[in-house]
Amino acid sequence: MIIDLERWVEFLHKTKLTPGQYTLLSIMYEKKFKLIYQLKASNDRVLTKEEVHDLVDLGYIYNWNESGMYALDQFEMTEKGIEIFEKNCEWVCAETFITTYPKWLFINGKQVSARSCDLDQLERLYFKKVVKTGQHQRVMEQLLWAIKNHKISMGIEKWFLSRQWEAIEEMRDTTSNVILPADRELQ
Repeated sequence: MIIDLERWVEFLHKTKLTPGQYTLLSIMYEKKFKLIYQLKASNDRVLTKEEVHDLVDLGYIYNWNESGMYALDQFEMTEKGIEIFEKNCEWVCAETFITTYPKWLFINGKQVSARSCDLDQLERLYFKKVVKTGQHQRVMEQLLWAIKNHKISMGIEKWFLSRQWEAIEEMRDTTSNVILPADRELQ
C-alpha cells in the first residue's frame, strides 16, 4: 500500500480523525490485528484511551471490553467504520481492485501470474482514471462478474489499460451468451 501524504492528510481533515485513530482503524479494516500489539509495544502514546473512546462514541468501533477496560483486541469495526474508509479513503479502492484480481491464470494449460506488473504504478493510475471519475463500483461489478464466470484471460495491467470492464459490461447488456474474444485462449 502506498499512501500519498496529501491524500492522507486530506482524509484525516475530512474525517476529523487523529493519526493514531486512523492507524487503529486501518489495522482493523485490513484485518492485520497482530499489528495492534506491535504498535502498542513500540509506543504507548500512539493511541490514547480518549482517542479510542472517541471512536466508540463516533460509532466507528464496538467495544466488547468489560466496563472501563481497553484491551485493543476487544474492539470491532462497525459498518460505519468500514464505510468511512470506503467513501473517504480513495486508495483503498485501488487496493481492493488489485487484491480482488486473480493472482494466477491458466492459459493453454499453463499457470501464469496475473499481477506481474508495477502494482504501485497501477494503483496510482487506477486512482487517477477510475476512482477520481467515480467508476470504482462499476469496474468492481464487472470484475467480480468476470471472475465468477471465468472471463479473465489476461494480466491485470492489460485488463485495466484495455478497459475490459467496458467490454464486459457491453456484452452483458447486449447478449445472453457472453463469449469474449480471449476465451479461445482458455480452451
